[in-house]
Amino acid sequence: MTEIALPDDVEAVDGVYVDGVPQVEGADFEVEGAMLRLRQPVALPDRVTALGHVLVALCAGVYPLGRSIDVVVQRGGGRETITA
Repeated sequence: MTEIALPDDVEAVDGVYVDGVPQVEGADFEVEGAMLRLRQPVALPDRVTALGHVLVALCAGVYPLGRSIDVVVQRGGGRETITA
């Protein structure tokens, strides 16, 4: 299980995407308060260090492995996408 803390001012979650694939509420994820819980474990990317950015710019490094999680939320009267 993967847990992602949502900002406190999120009013509702409109959609969750893992690597661009839509997830189904109840089957793939659930929202409890300000916590999003994905049923499948998802490896999040490691942060790239300053040296890592330099190596990537010189085509000598590699991007970190991991998956992208996008959460579409209602917040402040509008919709926005949060990327974890």
